[in-house]
Amino acid sequence: MTMLIKLEMSAEQEAQLREQIARQNEKDIQALLAQMLAPTVKELLQEPPPETWDAESEALLDELSADLPISVPLLSDYAVSRTSMYEDEAL
Repeated sequence: MTMLIKLEMSAEQEAQLREQIARQNEKDIQALLAQMLAPTVKELLQEPPPETWDAESEALLDELSADLPISVPLLSDYAVSRTSMYEDEAL
C-alpha cells in the first residue's frame, strides 16, 4: 500500500526551501520540512484510519471467485497429516 501526501507551501516557504537546497543545508531543510508538515500530521491524526477491508473489496472477491472452476480436488486429512509428510523418512 502506498500513501501520497501532498505538501502545500506558500511562495515564501518554497523560496526558503529552494535556498536551503541550493546551500545544501540539510539541518535547515529538515527543519523547514518538519515545520511545513506539522499541519498535515495533525490532520492525519484527526482522520479515522482507512478501512483495510471493506464491503466493496469483499464483493469483488466473491465475484471473482464465482468465476473460478471448482475442479481442484480437496486433499484428504491424511494427505495433510504429519504422518504422510514424514513417511518417507521412516524408511
